[in-house]
Amino acid sequence: MNVKISKLDYVRDVLNDDKVICKHQAGTSIRKQVHELKKNFGVLIYAERCHCDLVKTKHIGYVIDWAN
Repeated sequence: MNVKISKLDYVRDVLNDDKVICKHQAGTSIRKQVHELKKNFGVLIYAERCHCDLVKTKHIGYVIDWAN
């Protein structure tokens, strides 16, 4: 059985596991999913510099506020 999970559910699951997620880890741009989680679900998400070492350029990673 093949179960498909939406981008929004994937981003939410990774963030709820207290992990940092960036566009290179997700394989696609996740700005819209992060915006939707902030706006529609009231989730407090911070953008910070990502240190995933998947690419050499500076880029943004997102992390959820665990105290919220």
